Amino acid sequence: MADVVTFDPLSLRIVEISTGGDNEFDWREVYSEWKDWVLADYTRLGYPPAFRVVGGDPISGTENLGSTFFLLEPWKFRPAELDHRLTINGNLFTDPADWEPYAPTLGAYTVLYVNKVSTLVEQVNTGAADTDRIISTVEDWGVINFAK
Repeated sequence: MADVVTFDPLSLRIVEISTGGDNEFDWREVYSEWKDWVLADYTRLGYPPAFRVVGGDPISGTENLGSTFFLLEPWKFRPAELDHRLTINGNLFTDPADWEPYAPTLGAYTVLYVNKVSTLVEQVNTGAADTDRIISTVEDWGVINFAK
């Protein structure tokens, strides 16, 4: 498999390698390339880590749980220097959560990002349907009276 990115340790950028047209890659691919890049030269262990990952655990004899990648501050992803459409597969979040993962191109280029992500998302059940029961119970305890 050909490399899809390069790593710039001075500016802490993961830079897309242009194929001369529209590009597509997977975060799993980028994460794998980052691990190879770090292991190729032990001095690179001195740079801040670019990723952490969760998932990949076996859920059967033939299947693994999908992976979710977190791009760690201060690393950012920068697209190739050309007008193009960039399709990125896989779940990517940032750590910290409000960190902006994308850096602009150096030149005046337009990049259309298409993100294809998994639909596997867990939500915490807040019990909103039981609000009346919760209010009644709290009032019965004499803790709070919600009456107007």
